[in-house]
Amino acid sequence: PEADFRVDLVSCGEGGTVDIDLVNTSSNPGGRVSENWTVIRNGTEETYTSSPVRLEGLSEDEVISVTLEVTYSSNCTAIVSRDVMVSEILPMASVTAMVTSCNEDGTYTVLLEDASSNLEGITSQTIQVSINGTVTEYTEFPIEINIEEGDAVEVNQSIEYSNGCTAEGSTDIDAADLIPSASFTSRIGSCNADGTVDVALTNTTNVMDGVSAVNWSVTTGGVTTDYTGDEVSISGLDPSGELEVTLSVEYANGCTTSVTETINIADLLPQADFTFEISSCNADGTYEVTLTNTSDEIENIVSSEWTVTVGGQTSNYTGNSVVLSDLNGTDEITAVLNVVYDSNCTAMVEKST
Repeated sequence: PEADFRVDLVSCGEGGTVDIDLVNTSSNPGGRVSENWTVIRNGTEETYTSSPVRLEGLSEDEVISVTLEVTYSSNCTAIVSRDVMVSEILPMASVTAMVTSCNEDGTYTVLLEDASSNLEGITSQTIQVSINGTVTEYTEFPIEINIEEGDAVEVNQSIEYSNGCTAEGSTDIDAADLIPSASFTSRIGSCNADGTVDVALTNTTNVMDGVSAVNWSVTTGGVTTDYTGDEVSISGLDPSGELEVTLSVEYANGCTTSVTETINIADLLPQADFTFEISSCNADGTYEVTLTNTSDEIENIVSSEWTVTVGGQTSNYTGNSVVLSDLNGTDEITAVLNVVYDSNCTAMVEKST
């Protein structure tokens, strides 16, 4: 069995005091034979033997230590202890904003919705929306406003509840934060037998509902080709060449976003690398050294082959790590790592220590 409890907000009183209930939510309610609560408030310990436990007159910044021990008919016991912060129980006012339309005149239609922590028992609510200092007052959500990029928008909420509690909140809104910003990733999709490479482009634009078109314009060697879709593969490219890529994303609500980047294809080719590390200093004065593969895109490597020379003796290994034992402090290690990727690309690195 597992012990647990929840905290229910009962009411808020004058002077900022708060009443709460501690409610036993432990498993197997039918098998419980006793419950014992220990509550520490401001250094004073109080005990209770039934649920709910009503705690009255708490301050909003008070922290209560609660322990609940439950005994079952099976003679099993379960205990849970945790601190309760009164401030985290109180309702919090909050608002969300979403662009619903990008308009022809350059403005944005934004929908404001209530995201307060407690939407039950509201008796009254005042919402003040300030746009560049001009305030409009509302009494309920949702609220629709039209703004321009760069407008200073502030939403202030004041909520009253039937239990006497209140919540206030202020939210700043920037239209630029609500509009998707186009972005994409690029990687080598394949290294081909003829020495060319294929490059894969993937749309990573942050999500807004209602994408209507994803368009690409890719220029290489002075030739521009258009593509559509979230993923595009450009084949037969010179590894020493460049790509100029423009990604444009359109939405059903009229919003658009685009980005242009110049890609040096050679920068996309994965590079091999590894580290030397002394992993053990032995009692006989010898050392153990571990070589660890730290190549790019290590998760896509299908083969790792090592050629390691120590004191003129050469050995071959495979795998992403190699352990060399019984080394002297004067031994020189030379290691060559060759890796093969699932894209058929290869990479090599040589190091000495």
